[in-house]
Amino acid sequence: MPRTKKPQKTVKDLIQKMKTELSSKDGVGGSIPDIVSFCEKEEYLNLGGQGITLYPMQKLILKIFYRGSAGNENIVLTEEEIQMCKDIGCNTEERGDLLTKFEEKEIFRQLILIWGRRCVSEDATIVDPSTGYQWTFGELWDNGRRKIDSWTYNENSQKMEIVPDADIIYQGKRQVYKLTTNSGHEIECTNNHPFLTQRGWVNLEDLDAKKDKVTICESIPFFGTSDAISEDEAAILGYMTADGNCSQSSTFFTCANKEILKDFTKRIANISDNLKVFKDPWTGARSADCQYKITSKEKQYKKYFCESRQKIACCPKESDLQALLSKHELRGKTCHYKCVPDALWDCPKNIIAAYLRALFSCDGCLLKRNKGTFEFSSVNKEQSVKVQSLLVKFGIVAQLRTKNVNSYITDEKGTKREYHIKSYVLHFSSKKYINTFLKEIGLTVKQEQVKRTIKLKKTVIAKDTQPIVFSKIRNIEKVGIKRTFDLSVSHKKSLQNFTTQGLITHNSGKDFLCGII
Repeated sequence: MPRTKKPQKTVKDLIQKMKTELSSKDGVGGSIPDIVSFCEKEEYLNLGGQGITLYPMQKLILKIFYRGSAGNENIVLTEEEIQMCKDIGCNTEERGDLLTKFEEKEIFRQLILIWGRRCVSEDATIVDPSTGYQWTFGELWDNGRRKIDSWTYNENSQKMEIVPDADIIYQGKRQVYKLTTNSGHEIECTNNHPFLTQRGWVNLEDLDAKKDKVTICESIPFFGTSDAISEDEAAILGYMTADGNCSQSSTFFTCANKEILKDFTKRIANISDNLKVFKDPWTGARSADCQYKITSKEKQYKKYFCESRQKIACCPKESDLQALLSKHELRGKTCHYKCVPDALWDCPKNIIAAYLRALFSCDGCLLKRNKGTFEFSSVNKEQSVKVQSLLVKFGIVAQLRTKNVNSYITDEKGTKREYHIKSYVLHFSSKKYINTFLKEIGLTVKQEQVKRTIKLKKTVIAKDTQPIVFSKIRNIEKVGIKRTFDLSVSHKKSLQNFTTQGLITHNSGKDFLCGII
């Protein structure tokens, strides 16, 4: 006997079933649930356990709009929800004075749902235009920041502009995905977060990785006024990050270029009158003839209590260079961990330029490929990503790629050791970017070599005046559950976006789905 298919239940059937169960004594719980339970629990709206979890803002709105209705007579707002309501201005008459209405137990006839709010992960970075500092959304939130100026692309004028006082909105823990572009830019966001492409705004889940290109902001030109690092210190930190040995008890600098060594020695003398730089080939490595040691002219000592000997003992103090490296978390680190100092982000333009100049003079190179290509390499991915972010402050969009490198060293015993490492290479070939680099940043070495390698024009006329560039998509992958945030920028349609991780992404904070009950 053939099987007969069971009739498929419609939404109307499911709602009718829930009404019947709720009205019966033996129904689900025997009572009407509050609105939050109704939305999230498997036995109600979250049929089949499909993972419906409300955002904090959704819970707040639902609680306010259902307060006093059947099943919601005793519903309360948490202190965090009350503060959130104040942060977004919903305690003012201009925005409905919702807190007062909640306390007076007013019953609303409207239901507002903010389903599928689109947001970025807590690790997404954003630059504060007022200081030039680069924050993550998680850092901003954890430090009590609830507003930040937004660097926004005006779709009408096709120019970038600052939109002040954008609201930072916490959206709870969500599943996030990572989008990586061919330029090496990465961003983590929910799968429904929109990106500006050559065909307009497209959600992450709808992007065609083979055809679509996402927009990258060509310039984030914001610098600070911090005096935490001097120009000499910035250059020294750049040199030591590139070719310094910071992981040993002694401090060394490897240099084969006379001009670089002269500049390094001069800057060392500028920061301290108790430092000396001298040649000291401390290993049998290939670079032994280029090894220079930096120590104190007159050693100073400090007292400490020795646990093993149970008495007061003395040991040498850090040299002034070692103290500088410790201050900016470089001392004791190898090239795999040395990174851009945090204090550099909100420094003036000349300070950041000094750091990059020293860094590129040692770890950079100029190739004849594509009629001239600047490259910078590091085995530390975080370092390359941060240098990429520093370059865009000057209007230079560098591409980031990986390269497998086979290398070797010969130690003092004559033993050859081979290394197989992955290098993270930044590169840019545009004559416009190269001109900008040489004019705004420059190199310690004489630039005749640069002029011999490529023919640079005195002026470069940009064919495309738009402040954005497009990049193909390399891949999209699932990451996991993370805290997520949104930025509420503007009510104007042309300004509903912000720059994060160097990409132009949509401001989804003003999109609401409204329904009448």
